[in-house]
Amino acid sequence: MNKSELISHITESLHDPKDNGIYVDHRLIHDAVCFFFQVIKNGLVNGEKLEIRSFGTFATKKYNSYIGRNPKNGEKISVPPKINPYFKASKLFIKELNNWD
Repeated sequence: MNKSELISHITESLHDPKDNGIYVDHRLIHDAVCFFFQVIKNGLVNGEKLEIRSFGTFATKKYNSYIGRNPKNGEKISVPPKINPYFKASKLFIKELNNWD
């Protein structure tokens, strides 16, 4: 599922044609989803760890520079230090995913 499919799914699940109740505009859902992702990105850029209970944790991992090899010609190259984001699923989420009791 990509972001636009997620937005469509949320919009459809909030609008029930049989019920004259809730109707949320597609654009509002789009803005909310984009804002949610932006909050996560901003937190990671600022070095924060973001935890969503019963879902998982978003964090970053720092890697030092090292000497690597170019796979085409075997030449040694210096790989600069970097920071990568990662997601660790909660134990509850892993249990649900694997149908563990």
